[in-house]
Amino acid sequence: MVISFPRLNPVTFKKEISSPYEKCTEKFIQEFDVEDYIVFQLSYDNDFLTNEIKAYVVDCGGEIILEVGKTTVIINSLMRQDVFRIPCSVIKEGIYNILIESPAKFRYYSNTFYIHDANESLLIQYGCKDNKFDCLFKTINGAEYFYLRIAGGVKTQGYSFKSDDVEFIDQDRKITLIDSIPYTIRKYTFGESIGMPIWLADKLNRIFSCDDVKINGVKVVKSSGAALELSSQENYKYVGATIDLLHADEGYSEKPDTISGIHVEEFTEIFN
Repeated sequence: MVISFPRLNPVTFKKEISSPYEKCTEKFIQEFDVEDYIVFQLSYDNDFLTNEIKAYVVDCGGEIILEVGKTTVIINSLMRQDVFRIPCSVIKEGIYNILIESPAKFRYYSNTFYIHDANESLLIQYGCKDNKFDCLFKTINGAEYFYLRIAGGVKTQGYSFKSDDVEFIDQDRKITLIDSIPYTIRKYTFGESIGMPIWLADKLNRIFSCDDVKINGVKVVKSSGAALELSSQENYKYVGATIDLLHADEGYSEKPDTISGIHVEEFTEIFN
């Protein structure tokens, strides 16, 4: 019997002995907006029937609120993969977990999440042009994307203005600028004021290895050599995270209806 959850799922699953109520009292609770989709995947072998594995949204009392719809894809003669999608718009505001189970074989709970009006946070949409990282990104139905909601932004001091220059220096040391391409590096900061658990920071790091990542609809890529950097305090279990990103399609002009100019995105409620 083989089952596995891709690390790129926006939520994490564990075998839990504690009740849903105990999980709902944890200090860190992940957020999703009422208009978001929670997409997660699970792979399993032929010891399971296709419709044997079910997923449910449950409340803090363990009551089933919604059975989660899924698409099953046959990977090969031995393995299948389920793609589950939860439209948050059909669930009233509240605190929930995902229960995924196969009767008499396994039961897993997700981390706790809060569905509410969270559109001031960042929505990260991510995928790849090929199937990789144990995820299905391309199926006969088209592209598959994951969505992660997280507090964050670019602080005032998080902007770096750079350029790639080509210069010619003659024998008299006179310098001529042959070409120059300007660009902006933005240091994105992620995490609520209390920080985030390590498992979520790990997901962020993996997300930025995907080749199709958008933050609030803007496609971003890692700056050359950039890495997710963590900050924390000794004996404190949560962390903050930063990474240098480039806007992939920034160009040299701005459209009047989307002008941000030298807009400084303020983000003050951040882990320090």
